[in-house]
Amino acid sequence: MINLDDNIYDNKQLAAILRKFVLETILKQELEDFALEEGDDNEFKVSHLMEFINYELISKGEIQGDAKIELNNFVEGTLDYLHATSYQALAYYIINKEYEALRTEFKDLNEKEFKDLLKHAAAHPKQSIVQQLAKDALKEVLANFISEFDLCVIKKDTVIDIHSMIYEYVYGRYSEAL
Repeated sequence: MINLDDNIYDNKQLAAILRKFVLETILKQELEDFALEEGDDNEFKVSHLMEFINYELISKGEIQGDAKIELNNFVEGTLDYLHATSYQALAYYIINKEYEALRTEFKDLNEKEFKDLLKHAAAHPKQSIVQQLAKDALKEVLANFISEFDLCVIKKDTVIDIHSMIYEYVYGRYSEAL
């Protein structure tokens, strides 16, 4: 039997698989949970959280005050309830994506120390530099996602528009957002 320990894998292929998992599993769920909630008639509607933060963004030009706190709480809650394996996948994805920035930030570490730091971060993402990077990345994606809409008037097609934009963030033109 051949396994990954035999070093027969392609790093680019693994990175693509990991990216696909993070986008289709973690990001898609994050966007759906943030933007939509079940209504009285068991149909989806725009979530109160998205409406509130969207209103704050449109009226003040940025997410601040209570809206910023609510967005932060949502992201932290999502990460807290993320399955350990999914969190680890997100950690590897973020480390891979932010590798150069991390290398610059920790330029005083020699190569072995830096690799040890990354191994620890990937193995224990909730107690490492990855946790803040994950929070920041998810908050940025949500802020960008919110800015795609003007929810001052919610129309019949708004939920369909939200689903379409989620699709674009996961599979389409915005899939590089995370």
